[in-house]
Amino acid sequence: MIIFDKLPNSEPYLLFQEKYESAKKMDQKNIEAISISSFNHEKNQVSSRFVNLKFIKNDQWIFFTNYNSNKAEDFKSHNQIYGIFYWGNINTQIRINAFIEKTTVEFNEEYFKTRKKEKNALAISSNQSKQISSFNDFVDRYKKVLKKDNLL
Repeated sequence: MIIFDKLPNSEPYLLFQEKYESAKKMDQKNIEAISISSFNHEKNQVSSRFVNLKFIKNDQWIFFTNYNSNKAEDFKSHNQIYGIFYWGNINTQIRINAFIEKTTVEFNEEYFKTRKKEKNALAISSNQSKQISSFNDFVDRYKKVLKKDNLL
């Protein structure tokens, strides 16, 4: 679910919230999923992936990413993205073009504290976007993170 906080009172934002509420009423699955496309100058390559939009706070659309991930490298290389929501239950596609920047460390830390310890351990141990050697290796890493970070 997307948390709306002090949404600007302009037509695009109000229309987005209206469509979001309609999709929510129609029990849209993965309503917060947005496909983000980015460009990496060094690789001269475009890539896309799904992220979960967590907040719309004023005019900021906030999702979280691993700063060591491929997409974070893309964002450093070129700070413009393209995003697409698709809500099939109401036959709606929403496209946005935006510039990206990091939130504050304080904002990230506060959000991290609100999440379940298992979810945080999963995020830390997953090495997002990186290939894993085996499921067992991943499970071992997950258990180590839970113990190391006193999340148990």
